[in-house]
Amino acid sequence: MFFLKKYFLELCLFKSDTSGHEVEDCQKRRLNIIATRIYLFLIISLLFAIGLTLSLINNNTLVIIKNPSREQFDALPSGKQCQCSQISLPYGKFMSLNVTYHQVCSSDFVSDRWINAINFGANSSYFHVRDFRAIGSAQFQALAGFCRLTKSNIEQSIDVFSTNALLSPYVLPDIAFHSQINASIGQFRSIVPNTFRAQLRLIIQIILNNRLMSGLLTNAYYKYISHSDKSNEFYLTPIRYVHRDGVICSCDIDICNKTVSGIFDIFGTSISTLSSTRLHRIPGHSAGCFPVNAILQSTLECFYDKICLRKLMSVIPTRESFRVMDRTQPSLYRQNSSVQSIVDKLMVEEWITNISYSKYYAQCAPTSCAFFKVSRYSLVYVLTKLIGLLASMVLVLRFVIPPIVQFIHRLRHCKPTLRTPLCRRLYLLTLLIGTKLLRLNMFRRHSSTNQQIRHQCYATRLYFLLIFISTAILAFYTLLDASIHSETVHSPTQFEYMQLEQDHLHSLSCSCKKISMPYSTFTTVRAQYHQLCSSGFISKHWIRYLQSAVDVRFFLDFRDTAGPQFQSLTIFCQQAEQLIHDASQIFVETQFVSSYIVPSQSFQIQVNSFIDDWIITTVNNFMHTIQMIRATIQGNQLLSGPRNGQMIFDSSNKLIIEPRKFANCSCLHSPSCRTNTGLFKYNATLKKFVQVYSVPNFFTGCYPIDALFASALTCFYMLSCLSQIHQHINSTSNFTVSPLNENLNNPNETIESIVSRLIVDKWLRHVSFDSYYNACSPSSCTFQYERYNTFLYVVSTIVSVFGGLSLALKLLIMIGLELMEKIGTSSISCVSVFHWLKQLFLCKNERDVIQRLHFVLVFTTLLTIYLSSAFRPTVTTVKVEKPSISKYKNLLEQYHDSFQCTCSRSSIKYKTFLSITAHFHQLCSSHFVSSQWIDYLYDLQQPMNRFNHTDFYYSALGQFQMLSSLCRLSNETVDMLLLQLGASNFINHQLLSKVLFDRRIQMMVSEFQSTMPNLFLNTLTLIREITRANMLITILSTNWKPSTPPNLIVDQIIRPEPMIYGNCSCSVSSKCVYASRGMLTGCYPLETILQSTLACFYNQQCIDPSNKFSAMNLSLSTSTRFSLDSTIESIVNQLMIEKFYSNASYDSYFNQCKPLLCTYSYVDNSHIIEGITTLIGLYGGLLIICRLLAIIIVKPFRCLSSRVVPVSEQVQPPA
Repeated sequence: MFFLKKYFLELCLFKSDTSGHEVEDCQKRRLNIIATRIYLFLIISLLFAIGLTLSLINNNTLVIIKNPSREQFDALPSGKQCQCSQISLPYGKFMSLNVTYHQVCSSDFVSDRWINAINFGANSSYFHVRDFRAIGSAQFQALAGFCRLTKSNIEQSIDVFSTNALLSPYVLPDIAFHSQINASIGQFRSIVPNTFRAQLRLIIQIILNNRLMSGLLTNAYYKYISHSDKSNEFYLTPIRYVHRDGVICSCDIDICNKTVSGIFDIFGTSISTLSSTRLHRIPGHSAGCFPVNAILQSTLECFYDKICLRKLMSVIPTRESFRVMDRTQPSLYRQNSSVQSIVDKLMVEEWITNISYSKYYAQCAPTSCAFFKVSRYSLVYVLTKLIGLLASMVLVLRFVIPPIVQFIHRLRHCKPTLRTPLCRRLYLLTLLIGTKLLRLNMFRRHSSTNQQIRHQCYATRLYFLLIFISTAILAFYTLLDASIHSETVHSPTQFEYMQLEQDHLHSLSCSCKKISMPYSTFTTVRAQYHQLCSSGFISKHWIRYLQSAVDVRFFLDFRDTAGPQFQSLTIFCQQAEQLIHDASQIFVETQFVSSYIVPSQSFQIQVNSFIDDWIITTVNNFMHTIQMIRATIQGNQLLSGPRNGQMIFDSSNKLIIEPRKFANCSCLHSPSCRTNTGLFKYNATLKKFVQVYSVPNFFTGCYPIDALFASALTCFYMLSCLSQIHQHINSTSNFTVSPLNENLNNPNETIESIVSRLIVDKWLRHVSFDSYYNACSPSSCTFQYERYNTFLYVVSTIVSVFGGLSLALKLLIMIGLELMEKIGTSSISCVSVFHWLKQLFLCKNERDVIQRLHFVLVFTTLLTIYLSSAFRPTVTTVKVEKPSISKYKNLLEQYHDSFQCTCSRSSIKYKTFLSITAHFHQLCSSHFVSSQWIDYLYDLQQPMNRFNHTDFYYSALGQFQMLSSLCRLSNETVDMLLLQLGASNFINHQLLSKVLFDRRIQMMVSEFQSTMPNLFLNTLTLIREITRANMLITILSTNWKPSTPPNLIVDQIIRPEPMIYGNCSCSVSSKCVYASRGMLTGCYPLETILQSTLACFYNQQCIDPSNKFSAMNLSLSTSTRFSLDSTIESIVNQLMIEKFYSNASYDSYFNQCKPLLCTYSYVDNSHIIEGITTLIGLYGGLLIICRLLAIIIVKPFRCLSSRVVPVSEQVQPPA
């Protein structure tokens, strides 16, 4: 290694320009060696400093992993985004939801065996109204119905919930996934029982306020009375109960369900509840106006106790045995919990959930994961930069260091000179620079002619021109080249976030510390009710005041009819407030789940959209239940006392209930018959009631609530009208009420219109983004932005390329000069070229070997680097502003994996791009639901005793009225739900492709279609069960008929008896039917028509032998999905819908979305320009490094090969 040490000690990279004539003296050589050492020291120091700086700089790198496994996904950083292969994932694919019910639902006490055992049939109405033998069977029919309803409701809801899809284009982290699913389950569990509870309360109250009559005589009974004018009539008397606290309650005012039940010694002698002898008390069991209300108020504690059950069974004539419930079984409820408290929770003991993140991940099956990785520059990158800078550093330092060394040397050895004026010195300097530039020659050789020198000067000027042009082009290219950068702000304040949102909305993502929060955190919604609900007109004092008129007994008098109607208004106000309260509790407890903070504008749109949907759903559910109850009561032709029926003797002296008529309108023919109510006074001369005042816009009719809905509150805005009412009340009590304010509401608005908006005048809402932001409390915000290269980066790029570019241009120009000389001397030929090429590969000395090896190293290295850089795949992102739909489709087709567009509107109404129509069964457009057919059946039925109760024509009118109502309600339900769907919002920040859009809409439509009948059917079934359990009497007495006593005496009670069809009693089952004329007759028109099939409707002789109305077209039945044997109930279960048509317009969706910016990325495998730029940048540095390597390789080898081996000669000793 001695020769290397000697070589570096004598190394001199700077030689004086001797032009071949002067010899470099020792002084100059010494200075050049010093400059060389400084030069080498600075190069090594600068390279080390720059390399160290680059290796310590952090860099954000986009990393993409294809088809990551679960283990890879878990190992990725929190900012990852993994795109799912399926955007919609049904909940049932990764979770299961099961329920265990209260043990009573699997006990003997809800079995038909128990219900039949405790049923006393025709004797039921002869027992005391609080006697278990009178009401027990009906109460446990209700309990069994609640078990069926709640189980069916929950199973149906779980099935629907399981088919609902989790829409997630990206994989949710484990915690966010469980949080979102648990929030959905929690919301589901809250909604399901709440809807049931609200409907149950409303149905019970409407039955009460319509004054419907039970066949068990638990709320009212007909009594035969005699008037002073010797006229007789049957008068409806309400039942009165004594509550546990001693308060007397009347069933014409309240439900009265707080009375203790038991076994009494009364049978057929008296109906009074105020005095009686109780033989046994049943702990926790209640009696009341209706069996359903009484069982809800009861507890089941007796049925846990063997002694209590034994006492009860001792008075029931049966040989059946029944087991008590297990009191040791763990339960959510106490043994003395009321049935109401159990039913309020849908009789559920426990919800069992099983959520599998592994199944979710497998269903999502992410195609790729992208994330930004913060890392330092690799060694290859650092070396590349250093090599690129080496040539420029060499060029600059070679130019700067020798003059500086010489300048310092002159300062130390300077001699005094004459002082020259400044102007003269500037002139001489300018002259010197001009002369130097004109004579500048970078390609001088030792032996050159004048012509060659001139050419070399021209080449020098060409060199500088090319350097300038190349540098300018590179500078502009680098300066205008933009790239996407990522930046992270930790724990930003709200002010900082709003600024970031304003500047980087489309790329900003801020991860929340709290990913799930209730809506109550940032939202308040309050209803401002109609002034009626805060007035005195819905108070108990007003209702008692109206009912205190002692001389009123006329059914058209306001004082007689207004009581139940204002009670109904009271109930509507209470139910509306309770419904809104319950719905609000669900609303505020509903979890708003977001892993990342939602932008302020999108947040407002999303939350307000959710509030709008909630309001629409709440109002529609309320009105839907009311309309269903009204239609069922009307279709079943239920008896509402003297308002729609009066008890009389028929021509054969049998007691019947004759439908009431208002003018020429019969309540049997049209339940909406009504007349204007007023104040009446009995005229003894005329022996009838005469109207003395007409209450404006207030009606009475077949049913109090139907008449109420047609009425308006006009009178109660008028002081004069109220004065007339007060004047004619003649009450013993005094009550003052203020009229309503006509400036707040329209006095002529119908009550139905008021109720249809949930009695709400205005919804007051407040959505606070500040509260949401504070609850979210983002831990960090990451955003991407497009940034042009900085001036410093441009300068560094030019510097890194300049050295290689300079040497490359020098080489090319030198080759050009050589060729010009050959052409100029006309010595170029094939032989000379061959000789010249041959000379290139001949190595005559050490210098030639170094040069040839240098060339091979440079060429090999540059070729390797070019192939690796020019064909290295890189991801390029392109932005497109406001694309048209045609351009969008073209780009999506080319770059479907990475193409994304941000919508200018995050919330779009469904009705702007989606239309859905339903085609109903031909039955709903046939003659058999028309008013002409109803008129025909009514005329056919007259007189009422023309047909027997087992004849189809006897109850045909009610059945077809019910069928018409079912068609109408189905149509209204579909229209309501479609309107609700159209008014709701399709929320999506990113523009969906047509494939994903169609898939998501189809999924939504399928879900909508499958769940659409649920609310209708659940409500209808609940109404049917309550009607059945309460044993409500029909006007035509098809389920309970009044028994005719052999000897009728004054004050005698008329007791009803259950009807029997075949071997089926209406006291046990409401579905008893009897076949007649190809159709059915039975207990209730609704139950009967639901069990009928379509066959008769296609048979002319069956449906109408008179041929006045044509049977349905049998040829059309081939295109229906329902067979001739299908029951009406099976069609009703599908909302009478034959087929569903949906049309989603992607063009309309695109126009509503109005994308402002789209981006797409592609992998570019060909970078010729970048490859050339890289070569130019590295060329200069590689030239120097390879030269040094060549020297290091050749020098030792040549030294060893030329080493002198000393030969020792043996000296012969002298002889």
